Formats: sequence, structure tokens, C-alpha cells
Amino acid sequence: MNIDQLGKIQKVDAPPYLFTRIQQRIRDTQKEVVSPFLVWSVGLSFMLIVGLNLGVAFSPGSSESTTSALVLEMNISSVNDLYK
Repeated sequence: MNIDQLGKIQKVDAPPYLFTRIQQRIRDTQKEVVSPFLVWSVGLSFMLIVGLNLGVAFSPGSSESTTSALVLEMNISSVNDLYK
């Protein structure tokens, strides 16, 4: 692309009343309304998932010995050295 070609660009005039037509189309579109039932069901589902996660995380059955056994069984290294 040559710099001289940029000088050939001409201003384009928009059709009359274009802006008002765009505004009218925006006003004519219907707003999507989410039903209150959907909002409540998603909210309750989210609260249930968070409650279950907190219940599992703070359950008295999760002790240090079961965590250590799980780490040994999965062969997870507890050393954070990248290079030995």
C-alpha cells in the first residue's frame, strides 16, 4: 500500500435520517425478560453447590491421615523443587 493512495480517500455522506432510524430500531427491539422462576432456581442451585462444597471441605471426616494417604496413592510429590 502506498502512502499516496491515502490522499485519494474521500468523505462519504450518510443517508439522511440514518441516526434517527437506528435509534428507532433500538427502541423497537423488545427487551428480553428473565423469568423470576429462572432467577430463583439458578440462585438456589448456586447456593446448594456452594453449601455442598463447604460441607465437604470442612467435614470432620477429612483428616490429615486421609490426605497423606491420598497423596501417597496418587504419587504426588510434596517437594516444590523444579530442578534436582
